[in-house]
Amino acid sequence: MIYITVGSYPEGFDRLIKYIDQSDLCKKFNFLVQRGNSNYLPINFKSKNFFLSSQHIKNIKKSKLVICHGGIATIMELIKLKKNFIVFPRMKHEAPNDQIYAMKKFKQLYNINVSFSLNHLAKNIVSTLKDKNNYKKIKKLPKSNVPEIIKKFIELN
Repeated sequence: MIYITVGSYPEGFDRLIKYIDQSDLCKKFNFLVQRGNSNYLPINFKSKNFFLSSQHIKNIKKSKLVICHGGIATIMELIKLKKNFIVFPRMKHEAPNDQIYAMKKFKQLYNINVSFSLNHLAKNIVSTLKDKNNYKKIKKLPKSNVPEIIKKFIELN
């Protein structure tokens, strides 16, 4: 199963979901999609606006591949769970921040698997599924200092 998660941005991610639904990929692979606030309702695979956090993690663990938007929290979660994944970032007009710019940097610095076009995504799905250890190619990400910031904040209050 290929799990697609697009996060919770209010505008959804219809471009990605519609492309997968209308492509030949649905004939070759089984998809499950967390479609968030997308308006497009797919007919060729199961989807749900949101999954409970526990079910979301189960979906990730059961999947052979995860396709996600350019959300940093999702990417960090996938790395932690050692899952093969492809990032398909939202374009500038589809997100409040420039996910394409950020993911170009992530690809350059950490070797994250990213597709910037729908045509490349289709090819990348096939090649990533063949490479079961694709996640191992990711360079180690810097350690976050957020836990330290939270701890100091709590200690001050």
